[in-house]
Order: sequence, then C-alpha cells, then structure tokens
Amino acid sequence: MANSDMKVPIVKSSLVVEAMHMSRKKLGVYNESRGDSETAKARAEAGLFEVKKSVEELALLIEMSNRSPELKKKDIEVSKIEEKYAEVMRVLEAVKEEVSEVKLNVASVLGERIAAEKEVEELRFKTEGNLKLLESLKKEIEVANEEHLMAALGKIEALKGYKEIERQRKRRAIEVLDLLVERNKRIKKMLDEAERLKDIENELFETNSDVEMLEIQLKLFKKMERRVQGRGNSMSRSNRSFGRGKYSLSVLKEVTEATEARKEELASVNVEIYRIMTVMDALRNEIIRAKDETACLEKLLRKDDVKIQKLNSNMLIERSKLEAVSIAEERISSLADNLVGSLEKLKKSKKAAKKEEFLLKEEKTVTKAETQKTKIEIDKKERELISKLDELEKVKHTEALVLEKLETLVEDTMESREMESEHCSTITISRFEYEYLSKHAYQAEETAEKKVAAAEAWVEALKASTKSVLMKSDTLMRESEMMRVEEEKELFRMERSLATKRLVEGEIQKFKQNSEAEGYISPKAVEKFTPVQRGKPRRYSSAGTPTFFKYNMRRPKSSRIRMQPVRSNHPPPSKKEGASSLETALNVFWNNQREQLGNFADQTYLPLSRVRKILKSNPEVQKISCDVPALFSKACEYFILEVTLRAWMNTQSCTRQTIRRCDIFQAVENSGTYDFLIDRVPFGPHCVVHQGVPPPAEMILPDMNVPIDMDETEQENLTEECSINNRGFDLNSDLQVVFFELLFLQSL
Repeated sequence: MANSDMKVPIVKSSLVVEAMHMSRKKLGVYNESRGDSETAKARAEAGLFEVKKSVEELALLIEMSNRSPELKKKDIEVSKIEEKYAEVMRVLEAVKEEVSEVKLNVASVLGERIAAEKEVEELRFKTEGNLKLLESLKKEIEVANEEHLMAALGKIEALKGYKEIERQRKRRAIEVLDLLVERNKRIKKMLDEAERLKDIENELFETNSDVEMLEIQLKLFKKMERRVQGRGNSMSRSNRSFGRGKYSLSVLKEVTEATEARKEELASVNVEIYRIMTVMDALRNEIIRAKDETACLEKLLRKDDVKIQKLNSNMLIERSKLEAVSIAEERISSLADNLVGSLEKLKKSKKAAKKEEFLLKEEKTVTKAETQKTKIEIDKKERELISKLDELEKVKHTEALVLEKLETLVEDTMESREMESEHCSTITISRFEYEYLSKHAYQAEETAEKKVAAAEAWVEALKASTKSVLMKSDTLMRESEMMRVEEEKELFRMERSLATKRLVEGEIQKFKQNSEAEGYISPKAVEKFTPVQRGKPRRYSSAGTPTFFKYNMRRPKSSRIRMQPVRSNHPPPSKKEGASSLETALNVFWNNQREQLGNFADQTYLPLSRVRKILKSNPEVQKISCDVPALFSKACEYFILEVTLRAWMNTQSCTRQTIRRCDIFQAVENSGTYDFLIDRVPFGPHCVVHQGVPPPAEMILPDMNVPIDMDETEQENLTEECSINNRGFDLNSDLQVVFFELLFLQSL
C-alpha cells in the first residue's frame, strides 16, 4: 500500500483533559482565595469602622472630659488601638499578597488555556491528516473490492461455461447412444431378414428340385404316351393305359399348377430378394455412415475432453488466483476493520475534542468575563483600600493630634492634681468621668479582648486554609505526575505496538513484492558461490591436521566495516573479565538491535524462497503461511549474528583475525542458550589448542546491522603466521545463508 509507511498520529486528548482539570482546579482555588480576600477585606473594613468609632468616642470623651483622673487607662486603650491598627495593616498587606498571588494564578491559567488551545489545533490538523489517510485507504479498499468482484464474476462465468460444456457433452452422448441403439435394432432386423431370406432360399431350392423332378417325370410320361400311341394293337393295354393316363393327367395338372404356383412364388421371392438386397446395400451405407459419424463424434469428444482439461487447468489457476485475492481481501478487510476502529476512535476523540474545545471556549469566555470582573473588583478594592488608607492616615493624624491634646491635658491634670494632693488627700473628678469609668471601661476592655481573639482566630484560619491549599496543590501535582507517567507508559506501549505492526506489515509487503517478482510457482534461483578449495595441511603439535578457510568479503568502500584490534602488552585477563566483556558486548549488540527494531527498514538478508525450501525439507511441515519465512529469516539472522559475535570475541581473545571452526565450537559450548548444538551439529575433533597470547585491551565490535553486498567469496588456505594485523572483520548476508544452510543440513 502506498500510505502504509505513514505514521499513525497519537491522540493526546488525555493531556488536554488533564490540563482542563488543572485549570478548573486552579480557578476553584482562585475563587476560594478571592472569597477569602473579600472576607478579609470585609473584616478589615469592619475593624476600620470600629477603630473609627473608637477614635470618635475617644475624641468625644477628650472633648467632654476636662480633666480625667485616670489617664493610664486611656493610654492603655490608645496603645491597644494602635496595636489593632498595626494588625489591620498587616491583614491588609496579607490581602494584597493574596491578590497578587491570585493575579499570578490567573496569568498561569490563561497561559495553560492558550497551550490547550494550541494542542486542540494540533489535534485538529492531525485528525484531518488521518481523515485524508482514511479516504485514500477507502479508495484502495474499493479498488481491491472491484478486483475481487471481477475475479468472482470470472469464476462464475467459467463455472457457467463448464456446466454448459458438460450439458452439451451429456446431450451428445445421449444422442450417440440413441443412434447406436437404433442402428443396433436395424442391424438385428436386417439379420432377421437375412435369416428369413436364407430359409426362403432353402425352400426355393427344394421347390426347384421338386420342379426338376416333376419335369423329369413329365418327360417320362410323355415318352410313355408316345409309346402307347405307337402300340395300338392290343386293347387290353389301351384300357389299362387309359386308366393310368387319367390318373397321370390329373397328377400332371396338379404338378403344372404347383409349378406355376412355385414359379409365381419364385418370382415374388426374387422380387423380395432384390428388395432385400437393396435394403442391405442401404444398411451397409448407413453402417458406413454411422461409423464415420461415430469417428467424428469420438473426435469431437476428444476435442471436448481437451477443452475440458484446459478449462480445468484454467479453473485451477483462477481458483489459486481467487484464493490469493481472497487472502489479500481478508488481510485488507482486517486492515480496514482496524482502520475503521481507529477511525471511530478518532471520530470519538474528535467529537470529544470538539466538545472540549466548545467547553474551553465557553470557559474561556466565562473566565474572560470573570477575569474582567475580578480586575474591575480588584481595581475597586484597591481604590477603596487606597481611600481607606488615606482615611486611616487622616485618622492617625487626628489620633496623633488627640494624643498630643490628651498628653497636654494629662500633664495639666497631673499638675493640678498634684497641687491639690499636696493640700488634701482626695481627688475630685467629674460626674461624666465617673459614669464612663464605671459603666464603659469594663465593656470596652471586653470588646477589645474579643476583637483581639477574633483577629488571632482569623489569622490561624488563614494559616490553616493556606496549609490545606498547599496540601491540595501537592496532592494534585502528585496525581498529575502519576497520570503523566501512566500516559507516557500508554504512549510507549502504543508506539511499541505500532512499531511492531509496521515491522510485520513491512515484512509482509516485502514478501509480497518478492513473491510477485519471483512468481507464484518458480522459486528464486540459488546464488552461485565459488567452489570450496581444500586447504593444504599444516603441521601442529596435536594429532589432527585441520583445514581452515578464510572468507574475505569484498564490498564497496562505503559499505565496508572494519573492526580494528588494539595491541596491548598487559597480562591476559581472567575468565571473569572475559565473561564480563562478552556480556557487555552482547548487551550492546542486543540494545542496538532493539533500538533498530522500532525503525525497521532493512531488507531480509536471507532469501525467503530458500528459507521456504529449507522449511519444506522437513516432512512434518505441510503448510507454511506467508509471514513465517520473513520472521524465521529474521530470527536466523539474529542467531547467526550472535554466534558470529561470540566466535569473533573468542578469535580476538586469541589474537587472530580469522574465525575458525574451533572458535564457533567454543562460542556454542560456552553459551547457555546454544549448547544444544554440540550434540546436533558435528563440529568434529579438529579444534586447535590456542596459544596463550594476551588478548587486546579493547575489542571494537562490528556493526551487525549495516546492509552488505558481497561481490565474490575467496577461499584461501591459512598458511600465514598467527599475528595481529590491520585486517578487519567483514560479515556478509550470503555467508549468513551458507552458514545457516550448513547448520540446518548437518542437524538433519
């Protein structure tokens, strides 16, 4: 499919919903803080009003009292008023801070709203792209359905033609059988007539013999009559002969009549024989014509058989094509179902996104109106606060003036009372002072204490509310982090499933392309390799004389991979260090394979036709699906790459550059997963004991995932010394194929 490589977009509606919930929660917190600020403002206004009242009362008391005796209590009340004023100012500062925090929260909410709108627009564009992709897929599905309908119609027409040919054949066979039955009846009739003619001929022969005998008797009778006429002398004889003559005449008449009747019958028999001969000639002609017709019918039947065989072969071909088309249609239908499901999900997500967008727009308008209202209210409150602060400053100024007047009055009263106390032990106060002190001093003290307790409780409530808000914000942040982690996990799972699906679809598409290029029946030609040359034997200390081959894969310079060993003179590492280096190399290798599995775009190095042929060599395998060779070839590639990597690590640990049979044996023996191959694959007893040469300090591993094209395979005898050179390790796909086939055939 043309658009199969396009990535399916991932809908992030959950993030948008989470952002909306967070914005709603922040708006709720903002509304709560705004209500708290309004209550704090109301309380501050009530406190200011009470302070004003107290100031007015004090001013009235100062004006009305000329010289009050107890100035200390008034000083205490004034100090309490100043403390209340300081508390009110603190509360106002806290309210200002809360208002600034609310403004910051509103700005952050607006920024989140803008980001959510941008995400909604991105989702809209992605949904439009998905809809276009879906339309193209629908068109492809319609084309496939049309092809399937054409194939089905062709099948129906072929079945109709086959049925008509069978009907014609049966009808012709029935006609030929009827003709043969009629001809057999005619032949039987003709044979009966021939037998009857033979009987008539026999009777005719008998009548002819009787006629001849009668003619002979007639001749004898005539001779006797002549003799009687010659002898006329004796009467006795004449009388006797007269009687005999009458009798002979009567007999003669009867004989003549019988002969005439026989002659008539003979004439009629001759006529009938002539007619029968003509009928026999006609029957012979009809038999000849029937033989010709039967020969023609046999030729037609042979032609019909040939046509039927051709139609059967065509039917088989069409049936195979129809099965392939039906399989493709099933796959397309499954893909269509998946796409329809994804389309429905996208439509649902689109509807939900539209609803969310509509709700966001409504909330945006509401929040805009609320923000405007809050801005207006905040401006009003600021103006009121400024005016109240001005009033407080004025009140403070008046209080300062009143305090100065009070201080002067107190000083005057103190001086006057000191002067009076010197002369007498009693102090005279006015009635107003006495009534005020007796009635209102205790109540004023209680109200002041209640106000202080209420202010402290209000401050504690504010602290508790701030703590609860902070705890709620912490819990919300934790929940948002948990939701984000879960969404990231879900996105990772979806991406991984989509990556695997794309990988399988790519493998299937490549297999389809290869099968279309190769044909349905003819397998791919096996690549030719250079013949294996037997290496010259080399003397070793051991009893065996092994033979080694060195494979140098020639490729273009751009695709050549080299693994340069690094020389070192340090002592050889222990087995634990070697195992750890092998484990690290294998971990790096499999991590690279996993990373490249998500972006799989390489071709399969093993030819699928040869993999299918090898799989079919097992008599237990009956049917092979189209996906099995691709997956099996990929698994074989991983197996060959890992075994080659293990063998290469063993080779480099012995400071060599050529992988030998013993290296593969050691790699298989040391691995816990492939040790079962030791019993299956005959590696042989020709493994060489490696020399104790220290391994290189670093092992540069080859990239096992770069596509390599092998131009030719050279097989040479290893007669060089075992030393470190700058030749690299090259791995090729054709070598993988040969290695895999050798292992498989030896295991069989």
